[in-house]
This record gives sequence, structure tokens and C-alpha cells, in this order.
Amino acid sequence: MSPIRFDKAWENAYEVADHASRTGIDVILVRDLVGRLSLVVDDTRDAAIPEKD
Repeated sequence: MSPIRFDKAWENAYEVADHASRTGIDVILVRDLVGRLSLVVDDTRDAAIPEKD
């Protein structure tokens, strides 16, 4: 695995979060104090995130 710049990591994570939210799933994209990104997904609906075309 090669290193990735934060800007690119944020773009990638935002794209995944945006895709999930457009399907009606509640998500929150979080950056912690050391710069790690987490995607928090509300799974109470028991719905899967569909594959991107």
C-alpha cells in the first residue's frame, strides 16, 4: 500500500459518503485529531450501499 495525500483521501472518502447519502442512507464523514477519516453509517434500516456504476 502506498501513501496517499490527505487531500486525495478526503476526496475519495467524500465520494463514497456522497454516493451512500444519495441512496438515502444517513452517513457522517469524520476526521479525527490525527487526520484519520471514518465513515459513520446509520445501519438501522438494514440497507446495503449499492455498488457504484
